Amino acid sequence: MLSVQKVLEKLCVPLLGLIIFFALTTFAAYWADQSHWERFLSINWARVFQLLDLREEQTSATWFSSTLFLITAMGFALLGWGQSKQYNIHIIERYLFKLASLALCALSVDETASIHETIGIWFERQSTLLNDTAFEYISASTTGFSWLLIFAPIFLLGLAILVILLYRLIKVIPDNTQRTYAYYYLIFAVLCLPAVLVLEAWQAHFYALGMIEKQLFAPCLEETCELLGMYFLFRSVLITTKFYQL
Repeated sequence: MLSVQKVLEKLCVPLLGLIIFFALTTFAAYWADQSHWERFLSINWARVFQLLDLREEQTSATWFSSTLFLITAMGFALLGWGQSKQYNIHIIERYLFKLASLALCALSVDETASIHETIGIWFERQSTLLNDTAFEYISASTTGFSWLLIFAPIFLLGLAILVILLYRLIKVIPDNTQRTYAYYYLIFAVLCLPAVLVLEAWQAHFYALGMIEKQLFAPCLEETCELLGMYFLFRSVLITTKFYQL
């Protein structure tokens, strides 16, 4: 019988393939929006790409994104609840990994429900803080981008804590190749995930200026960074759980 860790390992290649697929279809959807060739062979390709567009809500693409968060949560669950002879960490570290797993489950729900944007819109309508010109670029006329002001600091703090905890576990892996891969995946995750926040702020800036067309394909890049960042984090966690036989 396969363990959870083995099952997650077998998902690595299919997940990467689907990430590439949905990233390409999202960019294709963007270019279809900008052109007039979307109907070919009596098929409305704009509609087809819309179903595979990570920027849209309640599509197969967002379902996959939600699933990726959930799979990554399972990796952190192994770190939080897993037991083995060589896996001896402080109880606080265990609680933090458990919290990370539950937080990723919540993010998985948010991917399809867009809760963070709803909270952002509510905050924009209730807060007078966003009337200040210093925050105009993030308010963007009740489009929900102000969720960055609420959740970005929490996200960055949480990511920093997880990186430190994972680094402490990775550094004792004796196999130089596996240790190096785990480090690289972690570094790529640290580069990709905060980039999502930067690209969100970039979009908010142009929305606030009424220059939506100036965003270019920033939303496509944002969604791609989100998927890749989560995948790299998942791979780093998976190498770690394999070494500790969780």
